[in-house]
Amino acid sequence: MPAMGLKNAFIPVADSGEADIEIIQPLGEEGAVATFAKERGEGQFLLSIAVDNIEAAVEKLRAAGARVSDPRGGLAFVSMKSSHGVNIQLVQR
Repeated sequence: MPAMGLKNAFIPVADSGEADIEIIQPLGEEGAVATFAKERGEGQFLLSIAVDNIEAAVEKLRAAGARVSDPRGGLAFVSMKSSHGVNIQLVQR
């Protein structure tokens, strides 16, 4: 993903092919991942969860009291205040 300023690798964690761990590394000093690493050190950047219906997932989380961004381009983000500091991304399958 050089266009995003990243180098990445996927590690499958389920035989079904439905779960992977993605390891990313910034290619330079600029960008979201590089900034995150500078500010917080190395470690978890975000948890990405694939959902079948992103609008329904957002509404369900909001109904439970979570702050969630509006879906855009198949992505939505749960507020870190609603997830105890974990950066969660919802991705439309």
